[in-house]
Amino acid sequence: MTYFKTLTIIIFFSVSFFACNQNDKSNELIPKKTFINLLIDLHKVDALLNNMGLMDNKLTNEDSLSYYNKIFQDYDITRAQFYYTFDYYTHNMSDFLELQKIVIDSLNNEFILLDSLAKIGLRQQDLWTLKREWSLPKDGVTNSIPFKFATKNPGNYTLTADIKSYPDDLSKELEMKIGAYYSDASEDVNAVKIDVKNGTWKQYSVKVSVNPNKQLSYIEVELLSHSNNTTYMHVQVKGVMLTFEELDNALDSVATN
Repeated sequence: MTYFKTLTIIIFFSVSFFACNQNDKSNELIPKKTFINLLIDLHKVDALLNNMGLMDNKLTNEDSLSYYNKIFQDYDITRAQFYYTFDYYTHNMSDFLELQKIVIDSLNNEFILLDSLAKIGLRQQDLWTLKREWSLPKDGVTNSIPFKFATKNPGNYTLTADIKSYPDDLSKELEMKIGAYYSDASEDVNAVKIDVKNGTWKQYSVKVSVNPNKQLSYIEVELLSHSNNTTYMHVQVKGVMLTFEELDNALDSVATN
């Protein structure tokens, strides 16, 4: 199954690049749970590249590995750290086999679900390209965390994140907002209020469905939309996702039958 090619690729890369990075490698071992999640995400990228046909091209090792750089950034680790940890596990085979089993079992369960969704014609992808975690005021005293991108693809766009707002947060009219903006200057905007300010995590989600009868120009979101009267924010955000779902003809026909 192509989903598990990544492990072979990583082994090959780690042998070649680890040798080249001996002088630069970090000696920090990535925590086991984090490393497992990292490997799972690397497998997912590999699956995506295969589905897109990119891995059929004869890419160099460096070019191929560059597709994984975003994941390294999301986990706030360096390549040297990754190679050091991978090397550690390959020299502790019992731990490595246990880790590999957890990764493969997790992927089996997840891809069974994804395959079942594909059969009914649901295509889904995450479009968020900024940081997955934010902490205010560290990332800006009144940062609304805006994100905007041009697209003409109709469908459903869903913004999801886990948010923790503290009691001393002074933001006013705090919301998570997403909008579809059309070429005729009209718009569809939805928002959900961030209504808990007791220092506990809560997941929020808000969706906009693009009007198929209009020409979409761009999608714009604000993770922490707030009033101009806001003077100080004390909020943490993690697990940010902007998911795009497009229903194809197969799913449309099911819906109309």
